[in-house]
Amino acid sequence: MSARARSFPIPFDDETVFSLASRYHLMCGMGSVKRTLHFLFGSPAVVLRVGLPGRLSNLESRFPEGYPLSVGELIEQHTAYPYYWPFLTLPRRVKIWNAMHNTDTGNIKALLGALASRHGAKDQLRFCSECAHEDLESKGQPYWRRAHQLPGVLVCQKHARGLYRRRDNPANPMRFALFLPPLKPDPDNFVSCLPDDMHDDGAELLRIAKISAECLARERSVFTAGPFKALYHQKIEALMVEGRVGRNAPEWLAQLLTTRLGQFTTLEDYRFLGANRTESWVRDTLRVDRSTSHPLTHIILISALFDDLQTAITESRRLTSARQDKTLLTETSARPNISVRRVSRPSDDTPVWCVSLPELLIEKGLSMTAAARILGKTTTTVRIHAERMGIVTKRRPKRITSDLESKIMKALRHGSPRSEIAQRYQVSLSTVDRLLATHKDVRDSHLQSQQLMRRALAHGRLVSSLANNPHWGRKQIRADIPADYMWLYRNDRQWLEQQLNPRNMLRAASRRRMGKHNEGRDREYLRDLQDAAQQIMSRDQKPVRVTRSLLGRMTGLTSVIEKYLGSFPIIRESLPSLCESPAQFKHRRLSWAVKTLRDEGKGVLAWRLRRLAGLGPSESPDIELRIAGAVSCQPASI
Repeated sequence: MSARARSFPIPFDDETVFSLASRYHLMCGMGSVKRTLHFLFGSPAVVLRVGLPGRLSNLESRFPEGYPLSVGELIEQHTAYPYYWPFLTLPRRVKIWNAMHNTDTGNIKALLGALASRHGAKDQLRFCSECAHEDLESKGQPYWRRAHQLPGVLVCQKHARGLYRRRDNPANPMRFALFLPPLKPDPDNFVSCLPDDMHDDGAELLRIAKISAECLARERSVFTAGPFKALYHQKIEALMVEGRVGRNAPEWLAQLLTTRLGQFTTLEDYRFLGANRTESWVRDTLRVDRSTSHPLTHIILISALFDDLQTAITESRRLTSARQDKTLLTETSARPNISVRRVSRPSDDTPVWCVSLPELLIEKGLSMTAAARILGKTTTTVRIHAERMGIVTKRRPKRITSDLESKIMKALRHGSPRSEIAQRYQVSLSTVDRLLATHKDVRDSHLQSQQLMRRALAHGRLVSSLANNPHWGRKQIRADIPADYMWLYRNDRQWLEQQLNPRNMLRAASRRRMGKHNEGRDREYLRDLQDAAQQIMSRDQKPVRVTRSLLGRMTGLTSVIEKYLGSFPIIRESLPSLCESPAQFKHRRLSWAVKTLRDEGKGVLAWRLRRLAGLGPSESPDIELRIAGAVSCQPASI
């Protein structure tokens, strides 16, 4: 049995697992963060995710005897799993739950669809400074809250103030760090989530933050995404004054969202609301039969249409009841032309909602459209399942000839996109979808052709990325083409491994041949190192010291510098001149500090220079001479 911790902090309300592990690290006195991660999660190289962490069964095994928290309660109360739960299918819920229990979180973002979505998959740390002060007074220390880490939450739902997030620092990514939020944000490590010109426009973001927090705290039986998709159509129909709702709803809703949230498209969490993108994802979200979607899309729709989640739940029940009563009063008197062959009983794979089709269509005499509105499905879906059960309706003839239909079917078999076919033959997209749904052989051919075209596109992009970036590894290739990489990983993994593994084999073989000097490769690597050094020196941001390790990370030549430098005499002789000594780095920091103060219009004072450049109260004579020259406004000394 593994050793248990002698003591472990009791989690605060809405505290994340990352915050809990950080508090334990500060109280246990291990010193090294990797030692703490190894003890809690079984590996020193664990990257502890903020929202959906993994290896929680290992963490549970470290809890002291009698600790009042199980791994299931840890997931439900201290991770973002309840936030995503209503928007996932049952198989994905099970896979994510198991991944958080037993394995690392490497595949959780893929299961959520975050890697290939427009919303991004970056794991950020956000906190509210006022919440931190209140936590210090009431609980003795600040901590990271779940509600602040959710996608799209840039404002504290309690204090209506902009949150602070950890600043991205490529030189020091802090992937294995454990720490708590500060009381006063350090501008070098934390930055405000809202720019200064947006602090007065945070009402919409505050509503989104409150709805996100409600989704996180709601019981599962109260809020699921399925019924709300039908509610959106009902609400839009009630708000739209004119126009056919089914066709104009996405365009109308996209205009509404652009008006209310258009100013936030520059923010990272809301870039998917940019030009020519909003109507696309709105149309996909309004599709009633779509199984999964990102929670932020639903939260934005609820905020725009209902202002808060409780109003949406209440109005859903009221509008659904009113729709049923109105439909029964207006359509039971006029029984549609329905011919009933032999109504078959639903099979095991038939959806549950199909059980009520005979009652609605035969006994109550409702039309397909009315039944679809009550069930929250599309008319085509209801008609297809009704025909499978033997309930056939007489439909009006479509404005499509047999010749045009054959052309559309031929284009579908060849795998042409549906929108392109509709535009080419001047028909609606619903007509193309209806033909695709009623002919199984055409649908199979279309899917197979689409699969082949998607495979060819992904193959071409991967080969192009490998050819243009011969020194890149798997992670860099995946970051360059995330959607294509994940598609190949799921659908054509064997080919993907064949393309990537030979690169590793060739790279390993080249390492074995490092003993023989190659002057061409020596000079090529030197040029890469010189370009990297020049890139570091020309940055406008706070200076970073040019070191051997930093040059190796930027060029991918770490092994050459650390292990095989003896095989590269040109690099060995030139490397000391490329790197900076501590004294040279201080001079460059001082020059940068002088330039920054002058650009900002501030007075060049000695204390400002020392603080901005990170210099001590007493430095070497040449540094002190340069500081004195800068203070006395003598540019020649700088």
